[in-house]
Amino acid sequence: MAAVISPELKREIEALASLDLGDLRIRWRHHLRTAPPPHLSRPLMVRLVAYRIQARMLGDLDRDSARLLDRIAKERLRRTRGQAEGAAPRPADPDARASARHAAGAGVRG
Repeated sequence: MAAVISPELKREIEALASLDLGDLRIRWRHHLRTAPPPHLSRPLMVRLVAYRIQARMLGDLDRDSARLLDRIAKERLRRTRGQAEGAAPRPADPDARASARHAAGAGVRG
């Protein structure tokens, strides 16, 4: 079930787009309790601050969901690095690996 976004939450998030970079960094420090990375683009900074505001008001991801997303991100990063180094990407899912082997003929007996 989707959470209902209150008018004040909507206004607070919409106001982020009109902040200058200095004010946006102040909001970042307030909501994330750390300085923003210097290389972070302004649009990404707006999105991340908006996410933290929503998470504070509507609730953040549960532990299992956060772990799943971390695992997916790490696997994607691993695959991206492997492709950059010339290695063939491997599916993370064991069923997908079996399907890939079967499609390549490794699972077919003659």
